[in-house]
Amino acid sequence: MNRKLLHAAITARNSGDSATAESLAREALRAPEDQARLCYELGLCRHMARQVEAAANLYQQALRLDDKPARWHFNFGAALAELGRLNDAEEAFHASARRAPDWPDPVAALAALLEQAGRLDEAAALLNTVTPSAISVNLALIQARIHRRIGNPDTAEEVLRPFIKKADVTFREREALLFEWARILDENGQFPDAFRALDTANHVGKHPYDSALADRQLKDLTATAARWKALSAQPKINQHPKALLIVGLPRSGTTLLHEMLCMHPQIHGRGESPILDSLARSLCTPHLPTIRALISSLAEADTDALSKLTAAYFYGAPATVNQWVVDKMPENFWYLGLAAAVLPGLRVIHMQRDLRDTGLSCYFQPFAQGHEYAFDLSAFGHYAATQRQVMEQWKAQLGGQICTCHYEELVTNPQQVLTQLLENLELSWDSACLDFHAKEQASSYTASYAQIRQPLHTQRIARWKRYSEQLAPLFAALEAHTSPCTAADLSIS
Repeated sequence: MNRKLLHAAITARNSGDSATAESLAREALRAPEDQARLCYELGLCRHMARQVEAAANLYQQALRLDDKPARWHFNFGAALAELGRLNDAEEAFHASARRAPDWPDPVAALAALLEQAGRLDEAAALLNTVTPSAISVNLALIQARIHRRIGNPDTAEEVLRPFIKKADVTFREREALLFEWARILDENGQFPDAFRALDTANHVGKHPYDSALADRQLKDLTATAARWKALSAQPKINQHPKALLIVGLPRSGTTLLHEMLCMHPQIHGRGESPILDSLARSLCTPHLPTIRALISSLAEADTDALSKLTAAYFYGAPATVNQWVVDKMPENFWYLGLAAAVLPGLRVIHMQRDLRDTGLSCYFQPFAQGHEYAFDLSAFGHYAATQRQVMEQWKAQLGGQICTCHYEELVTNPQQVLTQLLENLELSWDSACLDFHAKEQASSYTASYAQIRQPLHTQRIARWKRYSEQLAPLFAALEAHTSPCTAADLSIS
């Protein structure tokens, strides 16, 4: 082990430079006996770069080689929690706590899982077992979040304040502290201070958004429209459940709609499943699953190959032929042509919300992986306008397979909106759909987990007005990238 290079790698990682950190770690840990540490360090680099699934796999490899370090189990649990594998995450945090009983962070992580499941009293009781002298950044973060969620933002502010100015925190800790601090100030009505903290939080790390790729994808979709329409019209063997996709932008209400629909006995939820993205990548390997790569691969696929893709999509789905399987991965909108080609009876619900509220909500959210556009208001404006134009293209090609649901209408008149959506699926109304918040375990754990534990409310409508001055870059970007025919739809008036 080259300790000097390893120290440089750690310094680079803590400063947010994951690429340099990974290169230095590989150079520092080349000896066979260093393989466990190398896997762990590479996992940290991928985790910091928000490649969470890759990070989890590397942590697991490290632990297979050496299962003693408590911190390795802890970071493995953190990655699993971000991926929604909460039971596995809990097991990893318990393993970490057993190896380091005096370290408070595993306790904080276990409390966070209880909080995510809506068990706030249990989470608070667990945190009370930690002595004040042992409180860490992670412990303070979860304490503050619980106080904020139970309606004590002043106490949350008091808990977090000593940590905001700490210098000896990591890149990820600094980011998490600032995002939570912004939320606390927001709930205390200190909107200018909240936005200053939020703006700083969003610029702690490096989040380059590739606007050229989004533009190219839209252009290629327009150029290949006729080919996608022909592919979707090909006959399919219907021996599987029926597929329902909920797509849209993050923070637009996709999780809320998913949880409501999953209360219906004929609908089974998959949450944010990566399966469609995995199928797209398998078709296009070794290239990225772009619009052009996908259409070329599908055009060469025979009936047997398409049937295998269909079977792979439904593998493990707990539903019968006459039931619906719903997947709410928002970014599946890029793959609707693939879905229409391989999924018989496909239906799509496009979730829309006022883009001013959606953009603000994304800016308040420290996304674990991807969504680089969400860390910059101008980038979000470009991506949001592109997403709406992509959906207009798919609607022109897939026709009645796609319907639209507006968040504002859903929370204002839920029974009427849900009844119409269910009719489109040839299902009757079920009043259980309104009791989603009372369910013991959610079908999907995403950034919206706190909201789906509450009864419906309209408090998040027009929230952007609190920050209208600060959101000027978002408004300008939406106007710059919006065609006249969709300006009203983008809600930027």
